[in-house]
Amino acid sequence: MELHSIIMENATTDIDRRLAVRLRALRADRGLTLDGLAERSGVSRSMISLVERGRAARPRPSSTGSPPGWA
Repeated sequence: MELHSIIMENATTDIDRRLAVRLRALRADRGLTLDGLAERSGVSRSMISLVERGRAARPRPSSTGSPPGWA
């Protein structure tokens, strides 16, 4: 594996870990369950759980668009 790939993989892993910790902390601080956050956000409970565990697959750039209202 080339150096650039190793660096990018490590950076991505760190971002995933920090996002997982931050999401769980924010949800807990607001007293939300996974189901409560899912209902309020429109994101499935299983996806939130995957993100909080750092196991959510990243979408391909071609499959994502701007969030509603950001266009």
